[in-house]
Amino acid sequence: WPTSAETALPIFPLGMVPLLYGDVPLRIFEARYRVLFNTLLWGEAGLEEDLAQRDSPFLGSKRFGMAFTNDQGEVANVGGVLEIVEHERLSDGQMMINCRVVQRFRVVNVLEQRPVLVCEVEMLPEEEGAGEGDLVELADSVRGVFKSVVHIVCALNGDEEPELPDEVDTLPPSRLSYWIPHWFPRDPVQQQLFFEAASTRERLELEKEVFEQTYQYHLARSALKKAFSSSEGGEGGEDA
Repeated sequence: WPTSAETALPIFPLGMVPLLYGDVPLRIFEARYRVLFNTLLWGEAGLEEDLAQRDSPFLGSKRFGMAFTNDQGEVANVGGVLEIVEHERLSDGQMMINCRVVQRFRVVNVLEQRPVLVCEVEMLPEEEGAGEGDLVELADSVRGVFKSVVHIVCALNGDEEPELPDEVDTLPPSRLSYWIPHWFPRDPVQQQLFFEAASTRERLELEKEVFEQTYQYHLARSALKKAFSSSEGGEGGEDA
């Protein structure tokens, strides 16, 4: 089992990325996971206490790991530690769980695969506070290109530009770097790449690169759209 520098966590594989500081609602219905969550929540009200494993090292911990699983069933090496903040047991025994992602981890070793995945993990540090000062300029660049992408996409689609959340302008660099991936809900693979970045700087640079490429793509779309509109207008003039 883990050394003092590492810890063991039950891992919940799912087809979504547990983005740091985000809220994750879960519906628990499989028997093995009902056992797990009744164990994790031991001591709380409204549980099926007979399902809890009282000899488990995770009894009452209220924490577990989540890792993104792709379409091929491959589990990501970097995941998030989730803390259970609310729970409700339904009449049929299913459970509604609300969690908050509080930390990242990297899998060091697989300890158990059945009935649930249990891994030895190392916790990954985050850069917040004083160490972020030199990242402000980079973060502002990401904010700027993000706004440019929103503007050009809305213009191309003929949509009204939305009022962006306050977080765009107010979050410090580290928090911003984890907030940005929420704008890629249909691309969990890209979200996972952001999530796995080793540092805030690396994550922000990757996000800036992706947004710049996206902006250039839509800029080319805009130019083609204008060119075709101009061509159609010209042809109409000659026919008249």
